[in-house]
Amino acid sequence: MRGFNFILFNMDIRICQYRPTLGDIEGNLTQVLAQIENQSHDIICFSELFLVGYPSTDAWYGNNAKERIQDAIDAILKKSQSTSGLIIFGTPLFDGQYWRNAAVAIANGKIIHQHYKCCLPTYDVFNDMRYFSPGSTVKTFKWKQQTIAMLICEDIWANRISYTYDPVLELKNQGVDIVVHLTASPFEVGKLNQRILQLQRTVKETGASIVSINQVGGYGELIFDGQSMAVTKNGSLIYQGPAFKTCEHDLSQKDTSVVSNACPCEWGERFSAITYGIKEYMAVSGFSKALIGVSGGIDSGVVAALAVAALGPENVILVTMPTQYNAADTKSDAIELASRMETKLIHHSIDDLRVRIETDLSNSIGQLSGVTKQNIQARCRGMLLMAISNQTGALLLTTGNKSELAMGYATLYGDMCGGLNPIGDVFKSGVIELAKHINTQYDWIPSSMISRAPSAELTFNQRDDDTLPPYDRLDQILDQYMIKSYTSKRLYELNDKQDVILVLNRLKINEFKRAQSPPILKLSSKSFGQGWQYPVVT
Repeated sequence: MRGFNFILFNMDIRICQYRPTLGDIEGNLTQVLAQIENQSHDIICFSELFLVGYPSTDAWYGNNAKERIQDAIDAILKKSQSTSGLIIFGTPLFDGQYWRNAAVAIANGKIIHQHYKCCLPTYDVFNDMRYFSPGSTVKTFKWKQQTIAMLICEDIWANRISYTYDPVLELKNQGVDIVVHLTASPFEVGKLNQRILQLQRTVKETGASIVSINQVGGYGELIFDGQSMAVTKNGSLIYQGPAFKTCEHDLSQKDTSVVSNACPCEWGERFSAITYGIKEYMAVSGFSKALIGVSGGIDSGVVAALAVAALGPENVILVTMPTQYNAADTKSDAIELASRMETKLIHHSIDDLRVRIETDLSNSIGQLSGVTKQNIQARCRGMLLMAISNQTGALLLTTGNKSELAMGYATLYGDMCGGLNPIGDVFKSGVIELAKHINTQYDWIPSSMISRAPSAELTFNQRDDDTLPPYDRLDQILDQYMIKSYTSKRLYELNDKQDVILVLNRLKINEFKRAQSPPILKLSSKSFGQGWQYPVVT
């Protein structure tokens, strides 16, 4: 689309795609004031709830929120007296009775318009109703001979969700020239195209051009990707901001050629999201180094590669902890992986420790079962990894994938130890695809790790499909149930019925393990974590 020109706005607009710090009203205010200081644009726009950051948490709600937010708004009002431009930003606003999720427009020392978010989501990871009351109407205002409306995030999605009021339809036939859409939309695979469709739908219904400003940043399991956008009155996307980067972009009435920062392929998109999520989590939690236990298996290999891509090889420590059950080729693959990535590798066999614990326990409580012996190995490794984490100050990354977590194919206080799980929202079959993508860029992961039949190697000749359906069948059922929300009847029609029964039963009975999992970076529409609210026991 480069080279085409479109009439977008009759004014210059600056998009501030920034990373707010949760609860840091004063710090976020500083970013707003810095833009006003040098304002040369007709409008400067920030994202939803920018003064406190999104998602909303109790970090701002009970901490002198009214006074601090009002002080921040007063500072913006005062600063705006020195410029002729319009400043639009998101903030909580107390209206005397309720807290509102508000978009505020300030110019010449005055609030000239404000909009309260009408559609407050309470599904998946969203919990807006905990903090805010919804608005009930959308109004326009005039600025430099233009009719402007403001909408906030979910307001443009009312036709996709069961809301009784659609703010977009409210603007129909009101002669709107520009819609300014403030949003804080977390990353989700495939979500970008849906955002574009909703913006184009808004344009079609209102007849206005629209600019959408999204925040960036990693906040625990949630990753915000930015990718702010502008769509013309004819529905053409003329600007797409970069993914996982802060930026400022000027939409100029004098230069409206297309600027696109399209995301890479599907697995490249996941790769970018995970590496960004790792960097953000590490930085905010105060860690500079990551620690991973590597077995020669694909999961630990991919997590190690993601960590190196995110942090650099000098900031990643790998640990191999074999027993007699680990095959020679998996042990050599772990060494080869570290060599290719040029990372530090610590080798520490746990066989002596394993044998001593098994012997001592057998003397105390009798002959140990096979499962008990297998879990002893996992817990020995977890203990050693946490000790190395304490000693080195490196954050331990967990390596369990979504398929394993769903089936409880993981050991509490063993391989589930860690501070962050980067691939807990990637099915096993997806981990393999992610490994292939990584190798197109870096060639870090030995091909034998990708092609080898999965095994926990906790006993001789063990394979995952000894106790689980093959991963292609397992992942299909999990995807249909978790992501597509198919009914049991539909699952039985599409899959082997006994597979479905086994998968759904194990998914249910292993909730107690997932409740004790470290944070999982959210990549899909349904990840284990905040948005997966099922009882630990029924």
